[in-house]
Amino acid sequence: IYPVAEMKDAGINPTSDCTIVTVNDIPSEITAVLNGQVDAAFVFEGARYVFQKKFEGTNDLFKELKVLYLTKGDIPNDAIAVLPTMDEQLQQKIKEVFLNMNQDEAAKDAMSLWNHTGYVEADEKAYDTMSNYIEKAAQ
Repeated sequence: IYPVAEMKDAGINPTSDCTIVTVNDIPSEITAVLNGQVDAAFVFEGARYVFQKKFEGTNDLFKELKVLYLTKGDIPNDAIAVLPTMDEQLQQKIKEVFLNMNQDEAAKDAMSLWNHTGYVEADEKAYDTMSNYIEKAAQ
C-alpha cells in the first residue's frame, strides 16, 4: 500500500509504469532482486538485518543491496490483537501483561529479541496515515 501510494504521489503509475511481480515472502523478494529477476523490492527497513542469516555463505545483503528510499508515512507496527469474542476480563489481563512487560527483566530479554522496549495502548490516530495511504493507493 505505502509504495503504491508514494509512487503515485511521485507521478509514477504502478500499474502502467511498472511490472508488478507477486512473491511468497520477503526472502523471495530479496532473492528476486539478487538474481536480477526484478529491479526492486519493497520491504521493511530492517529486512537486511533480519534475513542476512538466510543468505549467509551465498550473499552479503549489505554489500549487494542498497536502500533507495524510505516511505514518508508512519507505519503502525507490531499490533497485538485478540478476537473481539474473547472474554473481556481475559482481554484486559493480556493488555495489562503487555503494558507492564518493561517492568520485568525476563520480559525485557524476551522483548529484546524483536528490538522492542515496551508497549503502549493503541491510539486510533496512529492509523490515520494508513487510512490516507489506503485511499491514495486505491485511486
